[in-house]
Amino acid sequence: MAAPIHFIYASSLLLSAFGYQYPWQDPTVSTEERVSNLLSLMSPAQKISNMDNNAPGAQNISFPPYQWGHECERGDVMSPLGTCFPQSIGLSQSFNASLIHAVGVATGFEVRASYNSEKTGSAGSHCWSPMVNINRMPTWGRSQEGYGEDPGLTALFADAYVRGLQFAPDGVHPTTIASCKHYDVHAGPETGPQGQWGPGGRFGFNVQVMERDWREIYLPAWEACAGASAGGVMCSYNSITITDNLNLSNNVPACFNPLTLQHILRDTFNFKGYVVSDCGALRFGVDVHGFAPNDEKGAVAALTAGCDLECDCCRFGPVFPALNAAIADGNATVE
Repeated sequence: MAAPIHFIYASSLLLSAFGYQYPWQDPTVSTEERVSNLLSLMSPAQKISNMDNNAPGAQNISFPPYQWGHECERGDVMSPLGTCFPQSIGLSQSFNASLIHAVGVATGFEVRASYNSEKTGSAGSHCWSPMVNINRMPTWGRSQEGYGEDPGLTALFADAYVRGLQFAPDGVHPTTIASCKHYDVHAGPETGPQGQWGPGGRFGFNVQVMERDWREIYLPAWEACAGASAGGVMCSYNSITITDNLNLSNNVPACFNPLTLQHILRDTFNFKGYVVSDCGALRFGVDVHGFAPNDEKGAVAALTAGCDLECDCCRFGPVFPALNAAIADGNATVE
């Protein structure tokens, strides 16, 4: 059965007060109508090309390029004028959710101001923050970006920071979009990755976790993110094995995992946003984890599992462009 391609693309646009060429440009039209109009004007190849963090837009319909990724973990760190707040691990030691929320609000305003003033394409208004992994093993790296080792505290602060980043002064339009990372079971297990590459490295590690630990330790923060209406979630590099219930997940990479992305995140937690891969995670799923034999099958597997957007990082090369071949081969359809 061919896998359907569902494409949702949203970006903040600075529009003139008149002279709209297409309905999608008109802010007085409903969001649903604008998206429907935009998609009707784009070819399948254009839709696929925009499923990348460096989205090229569509020049023929004046749809501008957009860079999805913006680092907002401790302020607007991508702007030289942004306030530099303490790292998350330092903020967590305040044990003050109101403070975390206030930092989120301030960061959201600065990110929005930076985006509105520059519009250079170097960084958008979608924040790939907060980092809500449970940090129990420092060899995973980047522990300073999280709130520590306590599931309850991390869930509390995840809720506070998401609501802060997405604060809407008018009650309708959020200043930024928060995207919690890295989903799932990343940075916690005591048996962590060794180095970067290979099956035991950071990009190819298979996390083995018992179902009770998975549900009680690693999932609460993600439920909090969904409950706070986070606009996005970033799936992680690692594979997941539920050791005492292999029928749930047995060495399935997080960005290709229907259990975590669909059953838990969307069906159970009622998450309504987009899922973006960690940078290079789809490439590593194919080339390092060996989950799929080629890019075409890997792209279809990731999309079907629930990954909507690919972060194409560095020199590794994207996987989603192979969806063009999948459509041509009858392995994917456009809806």
